[in-house]
Amino acid sequence: MVAATQQMNTQLADSAHPLSATTWPATLSLQLAKTARGTRLVSTEHNGPLYVQKPFYPEGDELAHVYLLHPPGGIVSGDQLAIDLNLGDDAKALFTTPGAARIYRRRTDGLQQEQHVRLSIEHGGFAEWLPMENIVYPKARGQLTTRVELKGNAGFIGWEISCLGLPASNAPFDEGILKQGFEIWRDNKPLVIDRFLLDAKESGVINGQVGLQSYCVNGVMIAGPITDVALAQELKARLRKLTMPSEGLAAITVIGEFLIIRSLAQRAENVRRYFTECWQVIRPELLGRQACHPRIWLT
Repeated sequence: MVAATQQMNTQLADSAHPLSATTWPATLSLQLAKTARGTRLVSTEHNGPLYVQKPFYPEGDELAHVYLLHPPGGIVSGDQLAIDLNLGDDAKALFTTPGAARIYRRRTDGLQQEQHVRLSIEHGGFAEWLPMENIVYPKARGQLTTRVELKGNAGFIGWEISCLGLPASNAPFDEGILKQGFEIWRDNKPLVIDRFLLDAKESGVINGQVGLQSYCVNGVMIAGPITDVALAQELKARLRKLTMPSEGLAAITVIGEFLIIRSLAQRAENVRRYFTECWQVIRPELLGRQACHPRIWLT
């Protein structure tokens, strides 16, 4: 874990812009382990405005619910967040956030705003990465990456939801850049590499039929590995029977050993609600547990 934290700190220092008085780097590294008392948070290291208070156990001691706290609530030009989540053998945890993450408009210096999440899950472990949505302000310059590293038969369910612009305030995402990456690796081999690059000047991507089709919210959900081909097809069929987001689109595919669900909509809560319904179907099959909503979602 220490080596991983040092590596992420080095990556921040070597990123597209040097650290200066206009940057605010923050790191959080957690280690969860299976103990005689269940899954426990055994180590926490943090620097800057990233922290957790304590895990919650609404499902019993074997699975921890962890809320990641970022008091500023958003990132501005030069901010660099690095979140490193490590689960030991047979440890199980659900990670979420108390509110939406905001990527504010960039300053005149044009420095990039970055958030990098890494989840490392050892043999027998299972992680759920279910954050609230990202709100990308007009004129932002954001880079958001999520990398999941599985060992052996470890499992994962996770999503990312991004809202472009502030449509309720009549402020569309008509200027700015957003880079996103979602990767799944197992035993150092890539299984899913999903990348998204949007420059608001390229109206074809935002409005095109093969782009976002003028929807301001897009989301991707990934779950697996599912080694049973018949189960993967059964889950795909069940998920396709769910109600699509209101005034939105959704698609479900199986690529390799992973279910991949995509959605477009005009409201973030519609995508989040739809993904939650998908999670309620997938979770019992992959984790052997019924869905248990984090309490923070109800506040």
